[in-house]
Formats: sequence, structure tokens, C-alpha cells
Amino acid sequence: MHGGFDSLIEEFYAIWQRIAAAGFDVIAFEGPGQGGARALEGLTFDHDWEKPVKAVLDHFRIESAAMVGISMGGYWAVRAASRERRLDKVVAWPPVYDWLRRVPAPLRGATRIMLRRRRFMRWSVRTRARLAPALRHVVDHALYLVDSEDPVSVVDWFLGMNADHLGSERVTQHVLLLCGEHDSFQPPVLARAQAEALTAASSVTMRVFMKAENADQHCQIGNVDLACRALTHWLQNPATATTGCVI
Repeated sequence: MHGGFDSLIEEFYAIWQRIAAAGFDVIAFEGPGQGGARALEGLTFDHDWEKPVKAVLDHFRIESAAMVGISMGGYWAVRAASRERRLDKVVAWPPVYDWLRRVPAPLRGATRIMLRRRRFMRWSVRTRARLAPALRHVVDHALYLVDSEDPVSVVDWFLGMNADHLGSERVTQHVLLLCGEHDSFQPPVLARAQAEALTAASSVTMRVFMKAENADQHCQIGNVDLACRALTHWLQNPATATTGCVI
């Protein structure tokens, strides 16, 4: 199990604890660019997540495991599963699939053209970050992940998470996609696109958490206990799980 963009393994301890209490052995780790791997070892980010996953599996001599990626980690978990056959189940909590899928289809071509205008993007990122504190955090942290001072590196980093790089068609494992009805960061449109792209998966289950469950926001903050129960139920028997819509 691992987190995402700016997370630390310690902040998800309540999740690790719940999954362990359900009878699972839990290994939580930080990959390049995350937590101690970045702060203590100086490892910058690499979207090829199968590399740290291989290191963890090799170190613990594990031949079969489920992989759970939280927040943006949902993207890297799927990427790892597409290359690492010792993973027999994968959970994207929630998926990213491709950031450009957040843009309406008719506008994606124009968006790609705009993003290639690097001088303009450099100015745009700097200006918007000055005006919006939340965006400034995203920009500063992305630059920290890749050890860069060039604002356009932030654009490159996010665009590095795309459908071609992800390789969804190579995923053959059982897959669980968890998402919130009103997740404004990784919305259900990304989960639906991810589900459709998993053409070779053994099974795909998508669970959309609703406002009535107090779990409709990002990573089900508001009712993490419900999300953990859905997750552990699926892990115990993914082929017959009834945690959501089976695709």
C-alpha cells in the first residue's frame, strides 16, 4: 500500500490498521519522490512505479500480493500492476487514468496545443500560483518531487500520467476502482474512463461512494471506515464482490 502526491505513510496509519485488523499482512511504503524516500534519500519521482514495487516485493520475498494506491497513488498502482505479475489484485483509490480526461473531449486537442507552448505555460503556472495558495502548494510540491525550479516541469510531471504510459490494456489482475460521487480532484469521470480501458482484467469492480454515505469526497474522507470495509470485503473475494458495479 502507498499514498499519492504529497502523502506520508504515517498519515494513513488508520487505514493500514483497519486492513490489518481484517486479517491481512500490510506493507506500507514510500516510493521515489514521496516522504522519507525524497526527504532522507533524495530520490526524485519516477512514474514507472513498477520499479519501487519490485524492490519492495524482492526485499520481503513476496510472490503474491494485492496493491492498493491511495489518491494519485491509484494511477501508479495500476501502472505497477501492468508490469509486475506478482501482483494479483490492484486497487485504485481513486483512479487517475489520464489527467486530460478531465477536459471535455472537444477541447482536448486545443488543450494539448496550448500545453506545448512552454513559454506561455511557464508564465501561466507562475501567475496562477501567485494568485491561488492551494495551487501554489501543488506547484511547489511538484517541483520538489522532481528537484526542479522550472514551473513548466509541473506541467510535464502531470502530463506524464497519461493513458499511453499507464498501459491499462496490460492489466490482467482483478481490479477495484474506488471513487467519490463529488470528488473534485479525481472525479468519477476518470474512474469510468479507467474501467473502460481495463480490457484484459480478470474482473473490474467500481464502487462510487455517495453523499448519503458521508463518503462522496476525495479518498472517502468523512467515512474512511466504510471505504475500508468495502476494500477488505473485495480483497477477500474479488471475483464475487458486491461492493459496487461490476464492469
